[in-house]
Amino acid sequence: MNTKISLPIISKNSETSKAIQFTFPVSNKNKAPIKHWIPISQIYEIHPNRVVVADWIAKRLELI
Repeated sequence: MNTKISLPIISKNSETSKAIQFTFPVSNKNKAPIKHWIPISQIYEIHPNRVVVADWIAKRLELI
């Protein structure tokens, strides 16, 4: 069973049948926000300002 993690997002950019691209904020104000594609199979919930994903994909994309 995957552990779930809630991540803040700035926006949902694009969507295909297999993945959704989100823009994630960064802690360093001098860097631009990060855009990542997340497989739909690893997304549990989408909220206006947060997304709940499997923790392994968040670690792999270095979001946590």
